[in-house]
Amino acid sequence: MFPFSEARPVQKDFISDVKECIRNGRHLIANAPTGLGKTAATISACLEYGLENGKTVFFLTPKHSQHQIAIDTLRLIKNKFPDRKFTATDIIGKKWLCSVTGIHDLKSGEFHNYCRTVVKEERCVYYNSTRTKAHSLTMPAEGRLRELLALQPVHAEEALSREFCPYELLTEMAKRSDIIIGDYYHIFSPYRGPLLMKMKKELNDLILIADEAHNLPDRVRSLMTRKISSLSLEHAMKEAKALGHEELKMKIIGVMEVLESMRKDRLKNEKEGFVEKETFLREIIKKTGSLEDFVEALDGAAEEVIKDKKISSMESLSEFIASWHEGDEKGYSRIISRRKTLSGRNFTVLSHTCLDPSLYTGEILKAVHSAIIMSGTLSPAEMYRDILGFEHERTEMRSYKSPFLRKNRLNIIVRGVTTRYSMRTEDNYRKMAEHIIESCKSVPNNVAVFFPSYFMRDLMHGMIKGRLDKEIILEEQNAGKSEKRMVYDRFVAAHEKGAVLLGVQAGSFAEGVDLPGKFLNGVIVVGIPLERPSLETKALIEYYDYKFRRGWDYGYTYPAMIRSIQAAGRCIRSENDRGACIFLDERFAWANYRRVFPTDIDIRISENPAPLVREFFENTR
Repeated sequence: MFPFSEARPVQKDFISDVKECIRNGRHLIANAPTGLGKTAATISACLEYGLENGKTVFFLTPKHSQHQIAIDTLRLIKNKFPDRKFTATDIIGKKWLCSVTGIHDLKSGEFHNYCRTVVKEERCVYYNSTRTKAHSLTMPAEGRLRELLALQPVHAEEALSREFCPYELLTEMAKRSDIIIGDYYHIFSPYRGPLLMKMKKELNDLILIADEAHNLPDRVRSLMTRKISSLSLEHAMKEAKALGHEELKMKIIGVMEVLESMRKDRLKNEKEGFVEKETFLREIIKKTGSLEDFVEALDGAAEEVIKDKKISSMESLSEFIASWHEGDEKGYSRIISRRKTLSGRNFTVLSHTCLDPSLYTGEILKAVHSAIIMSGTLSPAEMYRDILGFEHERTEMRSYKSPFLRKNRLNIIVRGVTTRYSMRTEDNYRKMAEHIIESCKSVPNNVAVFFPSYFMRDLMHGMIKGRLDKEIILEEQNAGKSEKRMVYDRFVAAHEKGAVLLGVQAGSFAEGVDLPGKFLNGVIVVGIPLERPSLETKALIEYYDYKFRRGWDYGYTYPAMIRSIQAAGRCIRSENDRGACIFLDERFAWANYRRVFPTDIDIRISENPAPLVREFFENTR
């Protein structure tokens, strides 16, 4: 069911490996570079097997925007193989499908609490028009579902409606689907169980494909992490007061006093400190009496608040206490820290942070028929195997060569400069600024420069400003979707004369952005984004040292290197592209960092990259 006339040689190897793994119920960790055609290769192979063996394919991505390529692939397959009948469903986050005004401002957990409450109380007009009290579809909703089935595969947003609940329609369509396009959290989150029940799917009948899977460990850690703060407790107290629940209000004030006491005790001269599980529980029990009764009172009061305001800080407090009380000791950190709001107000945060995603992903990977995880930066593969909890004896690890011509790619590591903390001197900064200026002049059209932090980006901007003919465009910190689009459009529009985008590694433009051809001919990666380890990072290092004896690698250096390589990957996006990637830090040449680079990459080492860049572009015109 491959949608194109023929597969490229490396793509054929990838397809063969995918087929072999799913046929034998095994997993595949695929370090597969840009341009390999990963989506077409995995979807065609897995869908064919699924149709023949009664399995459902789940194609998972970290972002909604990445669903479109999967939908386009399925359309090509339908057109090429009209006799192979299959049904596909695209589903995005329930919140983003909801038509209730103001709903998109809620956090995911807050939205689910609100949605559950209004559906339970039969106050959601969209749900009521879609489902009967017996939970079957209404007649009008059945008609709309038939329309979607006739059109599919369609993007989830094409199912948006001011009359029905699109989420209910799409989950109904998913019951009949052979392939479902979704987001990571549709499988790798606490909401997986209810969703699979609605879709009538079992884990052991699923073939999972996770795209851009280098994001998966951090995404799962985030989903399994809970926090409260002095600000959220203040809101919870005000909610209880507004409801007239005086006793509950005083108990919440008691929790606020515990947090404040812990801050004074643990954070005398520090910004963060560890907290023991039992210490916090013991202190809040002193203030609240029965923990079970307190949580029950919070849940009941939160339901009253959600009726009118959609969101309740008391609900968040209840969930945090449950997480803190029930969570494992190993694989989690418990940290109290001091923070500041944008306006400068001090506040305290207590976090129950997941360090080990395998506590959650491991059970899923054990249960599913097969899992294919893929990305251009799944190196070293054994790190992802270990931290995600793949069964060693059931897992294959493969690295594939880039299908793009090596002569179109120039990679240079620059010696004599570094962003190492101990070497951040005026002379070092001046050398880096000169390399950036000369390299930008040597690259035709557009260049992107990615820094380890906004602080260093702004420092370098001050040193190169006014010294380039090309327009300098800054990626804005905390920019919204429309602001990011404006920066993208401005950068693309300036490509004939040439522009320089200054951003950060792991920022909006360092991953998941396509700038083919003259829209981006060069990338400069300034330094490795290694910051002074926070307590959470130290806990992660210590945990992975205990579990794998690879603490610094798995918890610190490798994740930073992967962010650098992702940023460099913006340069070559198609077989016709040519580009130069300049790694501006001598540490990239060190053995423990070099091993994270793709195995087929040619890297030159130089103290003066600009002449090499000029020569490269002159010879590839």
